[in-house]
Amino acid sequence: MPKVYPKETRNKILNLAIDQRVSIKKISKDYNISINTVKRWVNESRKALIDGKTYSLQRYNELEKHIKNIEKENKILKFALSEGVDWFNNVDKLLKLVENAVSQGYQRTNVLKLLNVPTSTYYDWLNYEPTATRKQDEKLKPIIKDIWEKNNREYGVPRIQSSLRKQNIYVGNRRLKRLMNELNIHAASPAHRVYHKPNANKSKTSIE
Repeated sequence: MPKVYPKETRNKILNLAIDQRVSIKKISKDYNISINTVKRWVNESRKALIDGKTYSLQRYNELEKHIKNIEKENKILKFALSEGVDWFNNVDKLLKLVENAVSQGYQRTNVLKLLNVPTSTYYDWLNYEPTATRKQDEKLKPIIKDIWEKNNREYGVPRIQSSLRKQNIYVGNRRLKRLMNELNIHAASPAHRVYHKPNANKSKTSIE
């Protein structure tokens, strides 16, 4: 249990330390009180005025640190939003956003915490080595998209698959569907001209 000192002793020591500016080391020696105890008393006694309210120096330092953290978080969020919003539901884009933020000088731990990204997930992604199949997928994607765009974006799985075969590229249905989903492309229905029946009343000749 810490030693309890009389209030008078504490006030006298604070008067020496703050008003008379006697060194804490000398006070500690003269009164046989630990340096840490004297420092704590001094810090607790100091006040700071913020918006008309008085705070202890310790509380002031805590508030100042909290404000600085909020400012850092706001900067990170502004940077994240400046990169667009398509990373919200895309893990790969989210993790790339973390890398971009770090490259801009933001602290990695702050970015991960603010964007709610587990540290283990981030480092797994950072050290990820794509499989041979995934490497092939990345080569196929631009070819698939090129076929789709050159055909008025109307081709679906069967016709894209047929076009790939003409290039001696064979891709299964499920795999092609997955790659098209990743590219966010799908078959668009061609516009059809609508024909209306002529109005029968208008086509009749009036005979009197």
